[in-house]
Parts: sequence; C-alpha cells; structure tokens
Amino acid sequence: HLYALMAGESQDLSRSTSEMYLETWEPWYLRWSYEENRESHYWKIAEHVARVHGFSLDGWALATQKRRLQRAIDEGGLRQQKLYESSREMASRLQSELLRNWPKLQHPYTRSFLDLMQARAPEIAAAIRDKADYRRLVAMQDDLDRLNQKQSSLERETTQIDKVIRMKRLARIEKDFQRFASNEEKRHFDRLLECENGVFFR
Repeated sequence: HLYALMAGESQDLSRSTSEMYLETWEPWYLRWSYEENRESHYWKIAEHVARVHGFSLDGWALATQKRRLQRAIDEGGLRQQKLYESSREMASRLQSELLRNWPKLQHPYTRSFLDLMQARAPEIAAAIRDKADYRRLVAMQDDLDRLNQKQSSLERETTQIDKVIRMKRLARIEKDFQRFASNEEKRHFDRLLECENGVFFR
C-alpha cells in the first residue's frame, strides 16, 4: 500500500483501514495543528511525490496549484461537452443523408441490408469519405480524444496534489496519535496494522 502511494500515478488515491482510523480518531481541537512530523513514513511519501511532480510542500502553494488545475479541468470539461454535442449533431446529419440515399441502411439486421452491403459497400464507403462533414467529424473526434487525454492527465496531477496534502496530514495525525491516544486506541491501531501486514495470529 505504501509503495502504491509513493509510485501510483492513477486518478485514484488509495486508503488503508489504519489510515482511515487515524483520520477518524483525530479530535477536532487538533485539526488546526501545523506541527510537522518529518520522521513519519507518510511525510517521506509526501516529499517523494512532491519532488517527482515538481510540487512545493507548502500548504498554500499546494492549494493554489490545485485551484489552477481545477480551473483547467472545468474549462476542459466545457470544451469536451461542446465538442461532444457538435460531433453528435454532425454524425446525425451524415446518417440522415446516407439514409436518404440508401434507406435500407436503417435496418442493419435484415437480408436487404446484407444484400445492399454486398453489392454497394465500396460505393457507400466512398460516398461517406467524400463528404466534407465526414472529414470534419473525424477531426472533431481526434480533438475530443486529445482533450480526453489532457483531462485525464490534469486529473491525475490533481490526485498527486491531494496525495501530498493527505500524506502531510497523516504524518501530523500520526504524531498526535502517539502523544494523545489512549492505550486501548493504540492497541486497536496496532491490530489494524498487523492485519494489513498479513499478521492474523500472535
């Protein structure tokens, strides 16, 4: 799990049961603590991810960068929607033109459709390729593919910022937990760690 946190590049931010326990345990009055815990393995993960992706470890800088990325994602989402709607309208126009010329295309699971395709498939394919709207549709779909890839990249980068923020927070909570948690809470936490490490019997 810790290696996945350090090396993972997906849009998903994995969470272990022990980490969720720490976050749930944290009292409200400790949530405004800014004391760092640089010895924690969570802090070292935050440092590694920040270094690999060129992020600052400063909380304000991370929040600013996340807002910038979110604006880019929102703007890209609007472009995606417009491109998608335009491509659907163009595809619908092309389909209507084809059906006017070859009405049997409307019923693809019939004998008449098969007969038509066997007799005139090259002619139909050439007619489609020759249409300017078809070429524009292909260009739109290529643009949409590139935009989808860019959006995914931005979302993965946002996840890495979230990871750095969360690892820093877990490092701080971990230190507070050792100082303020009860013995029973610490025993329960240790049992969770043992389960995660595959230790079921002692």
